[in-house]
Amino acid sequence: MGIEMVKFGLDILDEVLPDGVLRSSLIILTGSGGSGKTFLTLNIAKQFLLRGEPVIYVVFDDDPITTINTLANLGGDVYEYIRNRILMVVDGFSFRIRNKKGKIHISVVEEVDPQNPEQVLYTITQLLDKLELKSKGIVIIDSLNEFLAHHDYAKVEEFIKNIRANVVKHRNILTIAILHTSADKARQLLMSIEHIADGIIFMDKQFKDNNVVRYLVIKRIRGAYHRIDKIEFTLSSKGLERVS
Repeated sequence: MGIEMVKFGLDILDEVLPDGVLRSSLIILTGSGGSGKTFLTLNIAKQFLLRGEPVIYVVFDDDPITTINTLANLGGDVYEYIRNRILMVVDGFSFRIRNKKGKIHISVVEEVDPQNPEQVLYTITQLLDKLELKSKGIVIIDSLNEFLAHHDYAKVEEFIKNIRANVVKHRNILTIAILHTSADKARQLLMSIEHIADGIIFMDKQFKDNNVVRYLVIKRIRGAYHRIDKIEFTLSSKGLERVS
């Protein structure tokens, strides 16, 4: 298997990652709450869908309906992607809903419980095998914080290592995992997994001219040229707009 680079198709990322990233990369998207991490991953998902690459979106922080509606607002026929099984949601949110009957949205292909990381890993890998998915597509995990609510650092770190080994390396599938670092517990987890991840992208927000401006910095990327410039952007109905 040769080395394959993947570009994100978004100006704010392609500017600092002109050659893209290795397809066999685990990227941790980190930063404080409200810095635009989920919105960025949804925009990345849109770009993959536009070029016909499958998207497996693993939701823990928000429900599948909200996630799909936000993606739909970015444009494109999301429900056509769902019907064609190019866009699929693994639902790790609804385990909290009592007396739920059936899956809560047609995009949901599997349901998982973050209280059981082994079940989450097994479900994701079984789904990939069922789809015969290798060397294409993207897996997005939003977010790792839900695991911290139930497990200690060692357990969460082991889950991340297993995702990297079984999804990223063995199946050659680009994977992005969000980690919100507003709390000390999450910051400590980041310190313990920095050496594991193939890439770390840091995001935050600041006030500039009475407006909220978000920015991202590539902290590290393994196997790909990258610039370390701070890229400022705003969120809009069109997506992510670069601030000059």
